[in-house]
Amino acid sequence: MKTFDFGCGPVPAHSHVNGGGWVADTATVDDTAYVGRSAQVFDSAKVFGNAKVFEDARIFENAQVAENARVSGKARVFGKAQVYGNAKVFDNVQVFDSARIFENARIARYAKVSGNATVSGNAQVSWSAQVSDNVWVFGNAQIFGGAQVFGNAQVFDSAMVYGNAKVFEDARIFENAQVSVNARVSENVEIFGSARVRGVCTRRPLVLTGFVYSVTICDDLVTIGCTSMTIYEWRTCADWDQCLPLARMADLILTMAERHQQG
Repeated sequence: MKTFDFGCGPVPAHSHVNGGGWVADTATVDDTAYVGRSAQVFDSAKVFGNAKVFEDARIFENAQVAENARVSGKARVFGKAQVYGNAKVFDNVQVFDSARIFENARIARYAKVSGNATVSGNAQVSWSAQVSDNVWVFGNAQIFGGAQVFGNAQVFDSAMVYGNAKVFEDARIFENAQVSVNARVSENVEIFGSARVRGVCTRRPLVLTGFVYSVTICDDLVTIGCTSMTIYEWRTCADWDQCLPLARMADLILTMAERHQQG
């Protein structure tokens, strides 16, 4: 009987017929699945169909990888996590708990997906982003940088959450909206359209269109184009002369911002 040490002492194991990687006898791997020579599948993990696990990837505990999914790099899939469809999980990613990654989703770099979170469609989670709890990320949405999405939040369509932004509770980010920098979006707030949120939003932001640049007014900041400042900073520090068409509307924009922030 052959044995192999997966990290907790030697256990009965075998070299997989397709790829040569080590598979614990307690794990289940279809002959059609590929386990590369440096990859490992152990505990009660399962790899089905035409799935591929290669490079230094590890699938363990009760995790499942199926259909045409690919897990590679130093990725770790464990707990009761599932990766299937045409999904790809690679680099130094961790997918665990009861998270599900499927369809054409991509999880990369140092991202973590956990809890009951679901990432599907063509969505991407990358860099140091974290998606957890009951979050659903789908469509063409992207979560990256150091962003955190948790609670019951949803991010979909072509929306983006990045920087050090946090989206949580029952918030929904969709269409072409972007939540970035140190933004905090919570409660049941919906951010959509062309909104650019960089501040705190505990209620729907006011988005003004028809100007030279888009204007998004949150609880604390006013974002005009790519610049975010408080109302006071816009009144005292902004160089409005750099954009005369916008300067003529400055008082109107800031008055509307004051009314919105005062509730």
